[in-house]
Amino acid sequence: MYKGKGDECRNTYYIDQSQQLIDDIAGLTYHFSSDEGYEGAKKELLKQIYNLKPGITQITTHPAIVSEELKELTNYYENREMEYQLYNDPDVKELIKKQNIKLISWKEIRDLQRRNGLK
Repeated sequence: MYKGKGDECRNTYYIDQSQQLIDDIAGLTYHFSSDEGYEGAKKELLKQIYNLKPGITQITTHPAIVSEELKELTNYYENREMEYQLYNDPDVKELIKKQNIKLISWKEIRDLQRRNGLK
């Protein structure tokens, strides 16, 4: 997620000193999601989105649709489906739009690095 004007970022997190990555990290904990249910997780996610600072924020998440394969891979399959539902929730999408947040990929971060002369 990116919030702010232009392509600047505060250069806070690095792989090493030559590679800017992200300014902040956010995300729901599985413990929180499990204990508080969907509405509690939604409330926390909306709060995090509302409080994002300008720059690039990585929201660590693993949204998924439950399948037998996913159930074999992780005990957190219900939480992953909840994350999938959260990011498709109309209230979450509306807040992202209202806050002028642009969803970006790692490819766009790479391209930003290259424009700034980083490899």
